[in-house]
Amino acid sequence: MQRISIAAWTLLPILAGASMAVAQQRDDGPILRPKPILVVSCDLACNWKLDGQAKGHIAAGGTARVTDEAGAVFQVEATTEDGADSTGRDGRVDAQKIVVDLQLKPIRDARLKTEQGTRDQAARRQQQANQDLVEQSAGLWRDQATGLMWTRKDSGDNNDLNWHEATEYCRNLRLGGYSDWRLPTIDELQAISDPSVSLAVHCCDIHGGWTSTVHVKGNLQLTGAHWSSTSGSAGGQAMYFSFAGAGRRSDPVNESTNFRALCVRNAGE
Repeated sequence: MQRISIAAWTLLPILAGASMAVAQQRDDGPILRPKPILVVSCDLACNWKLDGQAKGHIAAGGTARVTDEAGAVFQVEATTEDGADSTGRDGRVDAQKIVVDLQLKPIRDARLKTEQGTRDQAARRQQQANQDLVEQSAGLWRDQATGLMWTRKDSGDNNDLNWHEATEYCRNLRLGGYSDWRLPTIDELQAISDPSVSLAVHCCDIHGGWTSTVHVKGNLQLTGAHWSSTSGSAGGQAMYFSFAGAGRRSDPVNESTNFRALCVRNAGE
């Protein structure tokens, strides 16, 4: 039998105690770590949710804290007290403290700006509609594409005019409280021609009865071809426009048969 020294006998209780301590530590399980903290802030007073569950109210500029409630991936939502604006943020638990800052004011400001723009646009449309009614009752029509104001009727049937007479007719016209009427250019006449519009015209003038179809915007009442202030293709001629489909043409300024004056003014003046 091997003999154990006195020193070895002395170490045995110490070694045994150490082994028991290690075993006891093993039985206590893993070392506990602090739970993650989620901090949520709102720039406006809001009600907030975490993963779809209501968590309460946050005052404007305030914060709320929750511990160990957020999953590995979470979603935070916030809605203003009136329910008009909301925002949200997805996040991941990757730190001991996760801060989510929810900005509702920019969303509210953008909404209010859009709503104000919609109201302003509606007000402008209503103002334009009211103005159109006033101008229509005064025998006027404003072309929104060009801003020019036109007489709703030309110089009229049984009123053949040569170019000089047409120029004087517009110059002397007093209509709608305006006195700055003029004979339009050929380009201005062509600009109110609209092939997609067809208006039947039937009348009886000094040359007998006639029926035609004109293509013009504004539901204007036309009774012939219309002189312009633009010089013609030869000396002693001026351009005219036919809304019945012939378009722009040139004729001697002394010609008057079936020629009319359709007057225009710059509406901004």
